[in-house]
Amino acid sequence: LDRESGLKIFGEQSKVEGIFNSSMSSEHQVLFASISISGKEYKNILEIGTHDGKNALYLSNIFPNSKITTIDLDDEDEFFIKSYNRNDKKKREVFCRERDITLSNSKNIEFKKMNSLELTNSNYSYDMIWIDGAHGYPYVTIDIINSIRFLNKEGILICDDVWKSKPLDQDDTYRSIASHETLLALQKRS
Repeated sequence: LDRESGLKIFGEQSKVEGIFNSSMSSEHQVLFASISISGKEYKNILEIGTHDGKNALYLSNIFPNSKITTIDLDDEDEFFIKSYNRNDKKKREVFCRERDITLSNSKNIEFKKMNSLELTNSNYSYDMIWIDGAHGYPYVTIDIINSIRFLNKEGILICDDVWKSKPLDQDDTYRSIASHETLLALQKRS
């Protein structure tokens, strides 16, 4: 991958109103940008974990010919409410309204309110999958296994926050090495 060109694309996209703020952007957007110019076509992209919708909007901008499906928990789901300090109903409503506005800024995004565990009995097919939902057991392990099953041959599976040891500066939602351990177990079994 061409990281330098990816950095340029990321820099250009960072100037697009409504895409990023400095607290939520990271190296994975540079990786996505590098992938977007790799010459391979990605028709169907799945994002597990929508959050505020800005990453889905970014993906829709750098993969304009792709269908981006992004999923997140229902706004009233207990885990959704407890994560990212969304306990206050009015603040949560504002957050969800702003997320929905962000997602509506693209015609190639489909947003589904669902628990990623509901994907278990599905037969979807994707060229790229970005796992950024719950980071702990059993959820991220199930997301990884489901994603391997959904991934087209030659597809790309990317996981967020693959920690080798528990980070001390993160909240309990992210203080997990489940992704790393799951990937190691799969690697050991080829």
